[in-house]
Amino acid sequence: MKKLFTSLSLLGFMAVSANAQTFLGLRASPYGGVYNVDYNPAIADNRMEFDINLFSTGVSVQNNYLRVASNKWLMRFNDSTNIYNSEEMMRPGSKFASVQNQTLMPFSFMTSWSGEKGNKNAIAFTWHQNNLVNVDNVEERFARILYNGLNSQTDSMLNGIINDPRLDPRLSVKFASWIDYGITYSRVVLDNDKHMLKVGGTLKLIQGQMGGYANVRDFEYSFPNYDSINVKGSLDYYHSPNVPTAVTSLYSDNSSTNNEAFYKDLFSFKNARPGFAVDLGVIYEWRPKKMDYQYEMDCQKWWRYDLNRYKLSAGFSVIDLGAIPFKKGQRNGRYSLDVQNAPIKSFENLTTIQAITDTLQV
Repeated sequence: MKKLFTSLSLLGFMAVSANAQTFLGLRASPYGGVYNVDYNPAIADNRMEFDINLFSTGVSVQNNYLRVASNKWLMRFNDSTNIYNSEEMMRPGSKFASVQNQTLMPFSFMTSWSGEKGNKNAIAFTWHQNNLVNVDNVEERFARILYNGLNSQTDSMLNGIINDPRLDPRLSVKFASWIDYGITYSRVVLDNDKHMLKVGGTLKLIQGQMGGYANVRDFEYSFPNYDSINVKGSLDYYHSPNVPTAVTSLYSDNSSTNNEAFYKDLFSFKNARPGFAVDLGVIYEWRPKKMDYQYEMDCQKWWRYDLNRYKLSAGFSVIDLGAIPFKKGQRNGRYSLDVQNAPIKSFENLTTIQAITDTLQV
């Protein structure tokens, strides 16, 4: 049944999927260093003079349908009873799910300088691998059938699902993978007795790797029995040229050859034209007792960077202001879905984009 959802959505969840609400614990910290750059590029007056990343990755999973259920909050690896199961949350409204991944690639760095006057300037170079998958507007009844399976137990739980047509009017799926390369400059523009203001900006080169979306309008479905499905609707589907190769790579038995072709062009500009984006940020700090954090050593005055000088800090940033100009694949377009009494098992062995769309139009 979950394979059916894969086919109906035409997902490119070849990406394990971030925009970027990762590294959350560090991003609120003045000691975040290079991790703060793509959250707010106003990184001047940093606590660190130099910070370099070797490898970091973060994953964020969000949804409003399933939660982790366990009677134990702490997991011990030698305790086989620590089993975390998923549990449905019965809340009204449509369901969504989002999986995000961002990897801060090796040797991304930042450095700040200005000697005894404080680190009033900062520059950084960062590059990230980003993956994102969003599934939106899934009708609750359809979500519960997908999760629990098409069987007599689900039939009883939902008060009858056989020969009961339903409408899911706005089902949509979006996915993207891209790399960004950014150069950042930040400077303190105001620093007096009590007030400090710093600004920063990042210019990014965007390398689109894979992307697309599927919007299903007026999706009407019904189940004549536990083994077949009727589907009607209109599907708008657009994807980058390498998505068919990715689908074949996932499901074909000849995976080694397909994987080689897929990964070969994944890190090229074959699937998207170069894109550009900017990040802009500003941070204000109120420092009523600023001089308490200054000390003298070797006849020079220095600031204590192990302590925060502010009583109040507030920031504002606009990030990823730009676009990824993906090229269009060959199977893009609008499809009229019309499937009657189709065996659900017929969706389990689809290994190409054309096979999926042809099956949905039978």
